[in-house]
Amino acid sequence: MEIQEPVLKSVLSEIRFPVTPRFVGSRGDLVERLKALKGLQDWNMAEQFVQVFTNGEPDHLLQVSAGNTALSLENLTAPECKELTAAAIEIVLEVLDLQEVSYVGVRSWWIAATESFQDLRDALIERFAAESTSVLEPVGQKPSDVGWVFEFRSTQPQHVLRVGPMGQEQASREIFRDKDPDNYPPQFLYVDLDRHYSDESVPAAAAVDRWTRTFDRSLSVAEDVMSRLRLAL
Repeated sequence: MEIQEPVLKSVLSEIRFPVTPRFVGSRGDLVERLKALKGLQDWNMAEQFVQVFTNGEPDHLLQVSAGNTALSLENLTAPECKELTAAAIEIVLEVLDLQEVSYVGVRSWWIAATESFQDLRDALIERFAAESTSVLEPVGQKPSDVGWVFEFRSTQPQHVLRVGPMGQEQASREIFRDKDPDNYPPQFLYVDLDRHYSDESVPAAAAVDRWTRTFDRSLSVAEDVMSRLRLAL
């Protein structure tokens, strides 16, 4: 079956750090500094967190708390995601005067258009779960949807890979903030790769480099998985 070239739909980057007492007094500075970044013109502030975001296309959401920073970007290219996220991390590290980072993660979502959800579902079952069909016979009907989750947690960095067919309505309802149907193909192959380091701290001065290498490798792995799936199907 024909599956189109994959498109990067969304990237979520996260860093965690020891809770800092500087956060509460630095919230205003964080908002002003982060608002200067491309596209992040709206903001929200609470005692526990600050948010800087856009409503519209492209859709960005950056949230900072006393021990965590997460930046979710949709409908940007990989270079745009990389530039914006690195700049945001540098601001957070500087404003909060952080000394170390305990977690660095990048999660990316990819979509590759195809002509038929049903044909893609059946091809995935035939290629990866053909022997399971006899196990499912007592149900009395074919699966209407399928999906796989593969966890790789024995060494660092850890990975979680999710694969399956998906349609525009489900994606915009359950996965992405983007609600514009014109920004999705009607049906597509869906790949979600979460890659993170969670058991070793790095000095704050090395955090951007660790995140950059994680970002580059995460996208490379996801693109390779997508390429191999397209060939296999």
